[in-house]
Amino acid sequence: MLLLAEICDWTICGATVILRDSYTILQNRSVARGKSGRTGYNEVMKSGPDPLVLSLSREIADIIGRFVKADAEYRTAINGLFFNRRSSANQPLHTEQWPCFALVLQGAKSLTLGGEVYRYGVGDYLVVSIDLPVVSTVTEASPPKPHLGLGMVINPDRLQEVLGRINLARPSFAPKNIRGVAVNTAPPELLDASVRLLRLLDRPNDIPAMAPLIEQEILYRLLVGPFGPRLLQIAMTETASNKIARAVAWLRQNFTRPLRIEDLAERVGMSASSLHHHFKAVTAMTPMQYQKQLRLHEARRLMLVERIDVGTAGYSVGYQSPSQFSREYSRLYGQSPLRDVGGLRHAIIGGTDMVAPEPARAAALRGADLLVWLQPPPRLPVLELARTRAMENRVYVALCARAGDAVAACLIGPDGGITGSALKGCASGFVGVLDTILARRKELVPGTQTFADRMPSIYRWLDRNLSSAGHNP
Repeated sequence: MLLLAEICDWTICGATVILRDSYTILQNRSVARGKSGRTGYNEVMKSGPDPLVLSLSREIADIIGRFVKADAEYRTAINGLFFNRRSSANQPLHTEQWPCFALVLQGAKSLTLGGEVYRYGVGDYLVVSIDLPVVSTVTEASPPKPHLGLGMVINPDRLQEVLGRINLARPSFAPKNIRGVAVNTAPPELLDASVRLLRLLDRPNDIPAMAPLIEQEILYRLLVGPFGPRLLQIAMTETASNKIARAVAWLRQNFTRPLRIEDLAERVGMSASSLHHHFKAVTAMTPMQYQKQLRLHEARRLMLVERIDVGTAGYSVGYQSPSQFSREYSRLYGQSPLRDVGGLRHAIIGGTDMVAPEPARAAALRGADLLVWLQPPPRLPVLELARTRAMENRVYVALCARAGDAVAACLIGPDGGITGSALKGCASGFVGVLDTILARRKELVPGTQTFADRMPSIYRWLDRNLSSAGHNP
């Protein structure tokens, strides 16, 4: 049971925000320190961005803004292309990053790999050439000017098709030059190809024929750019980087098993010392450290999403000693497993974002127990909207209100009932009791993203009242 106080301003002290998308879990901001890598955003801003680059970046941002209206990761109709929107700087995100090309069109981000921090913003692009456990953070974003970004998965088959049609010299680099992530200034040619790819979203019939061709053009621009030699080394068989990619793939499939460096080296055709040296050059960590991060990320996912207890989660990912699991978990995430996952999980949704069901559903699917609705719009049936979102997602909803509002601030339970309320029309506080067990006792309808045992009895009433107010839920 958790006691909430000072509900009138919805200051939830000590609450832990833990939202998860397909590969992402949030962490307290105090962790993930390290030596800074290239700060492309600042360099571009100091030297003055190319007007063509700015123009192309604005067009991409406008397209993303049309498709993503609320904070979310948006999967587009083009396979392997994703949009991302965040209206505030977030806590560090522990994520398993697959090979990709990424652009920031508004705001700024940072990515931490081992002890290195890569910062990038408008005018920069990020390339990741190999599966890596990283920490990602949105560093610049606000409601009037949210962070907007796009990511494109690097398809290895398509990369090989491009390599088969061009003649690139075989690179010869020292290990220090083969890191699996880099930030560089985006050339106009790369942005132009990205714009043309995004324009296809307005012509869906052209996507099957044109998207693969433009994707190959983007890959070509990456290959002939500063990061190209590293991509080429990963793609070419029998290079050290390619063998490290094979080692990484094996670790991702077998991270729960005991690891002997000699066995892994033999599997990929390297000596133990060469594997260790090149693995750290590409990933900024040793094979053991890489395996440890995979284990801890999966254990955290099991505890947060699958609701598995601490001991079982540690054992499931390969830890035989609970004390070792707790010690290594605390070292990575800044606190013990019990303290990290035992708190209230909440999401903040502002303004009209609660009118549509998707933002609330996305937060609930990511594990939120409580949805805090800030600044609900006037002249809408906000109480019934809040009750609907609580019942359809089986979560608590904190409806905010200030003196003079038509509704009172209140806490709504998963059954739609009001468990605590302030006085209507005046500034006052109240105490509400929130039982997280009720918000976590739910299942998805098989094959859907909809919660079972929903209570949509007021949908018809809500639809009628929203329509009369000029809104479509």
